[in-house]
Amino acid sequence: MCSNSYGDKEGEGGMPGRRQVATLALLTMSFMVGEVAHFLPTVTSKAMANSIGFGDMRCYTNSTMATEAPMVCSGFESKTDCALHPGCMWMYSGQGWHYQLLAGPAFIITFTISGVIMGFLADRTPRPRLLGGCMILLSTCCLLIGLSTQYWQLVVLRMGIALGEGACRPAGSALIAEMFPSSQRAVAGGIFSWGVYFGYGLSFLLGIYLTELDVLGLGWRATYMVAGLPGLPLAALLILTPDPRDHHRSQKEKEALGGEEVENIDGSYTWQVVAALRQPGMVLLFLAAAVRHTAGYSLAHNAVPYFSHYHEGKEIGYWLTVCAIAGGSTGVVGGGYLSDLVVTRLGLHSRLWLLSLCTVLATPFAVMTLYLEPPQAFATLLGYYFFAETWFSLLFTVVVEVVPAHIRSGTIGTFLFLMNNVGGNLPMLVEPLAKSPGLDLHSALYIMWPGLLAVSGLLFLVASLPWRAAGLRVRKLSID
Repeated sequence: MCSNSYGDKEGEGGMPGRRQVATLALLTMSFMVGEVAHFLPTVTSKAMANSIGFGDMRCYTNSTMATEAPMVCSGFESKTDCALHPGCMWMYSGQGWHYQLLAGPAFIITFTISGVIMGFLADRTPRPRLLGGCMILLSTCCLLIGLSTQYWQLVVLRMGIALGEGACRPAGSALIAEMFPSSQRAVAGGIFSWGVYFGYGLSFLLGIYLTELDVLGLGWRATYMVAGLPGLPLAALLILTPDPRDHHRSQKEKEALGGEEVENIDGSYTWQVVAALRQPGMVLLFLAAAVRHTAGYSLAHNAVPYFSHYHEGKEIGYWLTVCAIAGGSTGVVGGGYLSDLVVTRLGLHSRLWLLSLCTVLATPFAVMTLYLEPPQAFATLLGYYFFAETWFSLLFTVVVEVVPAHIRSGTIGTFLFLMNNVGGNLPMLVEPLAKSPGLDLHSALYIMWPGLLAVSGLLFLVASLPWRAAGLRVRKLSID
């Protein structure tokens, strides 16, 4: 028998207590609100650009006029040629460097710095209260985007969202590690990661269809106001949630791997985090994660522009929503369940074996998504999400299991800082690649999405070798 963080007695394979389930649900919904705010600009970029005025311009079909050839306008490369055809209009595309800056560095750089700061704070302060304060910040910034009139305001508020969301993964993953035993952590982490897929999927639903409804004549602005509101009551509930550490602060902190207590690392808190991250296995894990993150963001930041440009006029919003939510949420929990089954028998490295296999299996689905026409392309995109999106849950389950409990949040925050500064900013290469001689957005995505996906799958396999050599095995562990 082992006692959970809230004092309920549960067996290693027993069902989680009510408070554990409630806290996990609250964390997941908060993460979802943060991810909706994160991805909305990638969906509403065209509407925002034409309202505020930023980025590249190109020729589009005038939707207010009847036209027999809805895609003819895409062939005109200059404003003059476009103006010669009554069925066409020259307007902002929602792409270009202004968009890439807003979607990438404005968010990613702030998000990664915030992850380190929030991770360190989460190891020293009540994590639910910290998350509640951050939810207030990101929700308020999302609401205010709906009132923005200038590009610089979008950038500043986008950075505010990133600052708030930076606490979600470090504090949330550490809370899950404290509330659930090792045999349940990957599944619990997978449910927590539902926030990513539901948030990403709902951003299409809200960004496309709510914008088209033009609520109160506000257009895209209403979308940000609706997306930001749920975060405020969730923040209040988080602030009222007790910190699991309060229930066992008198117990000696330990990390059991292979049935043995992890040896304490001497030195300051910061040095302990650095020492944990510079292990060979962690360095290899970072390289694999950074490449995988680059591939994922290359798709996320360009999915709507890609399908809108190459398959103009075809239904994409509902498909992208269903693929992200159904494929991603099923895959992440299914992968977590399989991982929890094999980890007690084969050891910690088996999580990375499964991660490597699923990533490699996802690659041909990514290739076929770019090759096929809708709706067949969305069927393969669903398969991609099912296999590929096991990675985030398994990655951070491994991280929390190989570092001491008292530096978990700081380690995750620093890991995210490094991973996101590489994987979050390298997708900007899609723009120059697409404009290179002989290339376009289609071919650039082949390189940056399935190409890097396959590389990361092999790197995850390599990253498992140091942990396998160390012989780390997780056996019926009690919660810290």
